[in-house]
Amino acid sequence: MILKPGTGTNPYYARKHGHEIPNALDKVLAGLCPEYQPTGATNSIDAAEMLCKGERIEFSTGSPSAAPTPRVLSYTPSNETFGTRTPAAPSAPAPLPAPKPPVALADLEGILTPSHGWSELDSQRQLQALKHCAADSPQATTRKAFDQSIGLGDKAFSKTGWAAGLSTASLIAGVGSVLTVFSNPGLALGLASGALAGAGGASLLLRSSYQDHNNGQILSDMGRRIDAKTHGFDYDRHGSHGNYTADFNLPRK
Repeated sequence: MILKPGTGTNPYYARKHGHEIPNALDKVLAGLCPEYQPTGATNSIDAAEMLCKGERIEFSTGSPSAAPTPRVLSYTPSNETFGTRTPAAPSAPAPLPAPKPPVALADLEGILTPSHGWSELDSQRQLQALKHCAADSPQATTRKAFDQSIGLGDKAFSKTGWAAGLSTASLIAGVGSVLTVFSNPGLALGLASGALAGAGGASLLLRSSYQDHNNGQILSDMGRRIDAKTHGFDYDRHGSHGNYTADFNLPRK
């Protein structure tokens, strides 16, 4: 086998067939047999596999350096198996929702009329609360109602805490007056008076706390009904809403 120095190529065979041998296995076999037809594989492993299968790559003989022609595989799907896809009809764009009419200040009393589970007494007390939320727009009215409702809730919580403290102090003073009634009648009388005063103060605080909580509930429900209507909905009465314990009697500011 005669190879061209530095290339590992049989120059006689390359001139005879018009192309070089690209892998070592074909080079060896071509050097042993001048009539050997190379596989054209780029490496010896693929060449050995092609020899076993009897495959060859056809080369162009126009130029010694011409590259091997790649095999092109094409695939055409059959309609007999998969059928044809029917193009979907273009869908019409969804219609835009009709614009909601704006809610005016004159409509607020109408929103708070008895409906959607709200009784006549509920609506009457909500209308009382509306007078304490005067503003230049329904949104501002709702904001005032919610702000006052939150403030009244905080006051009710604070008053309940003070009432609990006074009740505890009154209980301790009452027990002390009983224990000292025979040993120190004057101290016992003072403790008893303090216990009665503390109990009275706790009662007043609890009563005020309940009123603040009731007013806050009325303001909250009124604000929710107006806010829902400005967005095109109705706020239904549910759960503990409505059936207030007393009228709305917040001092007018």
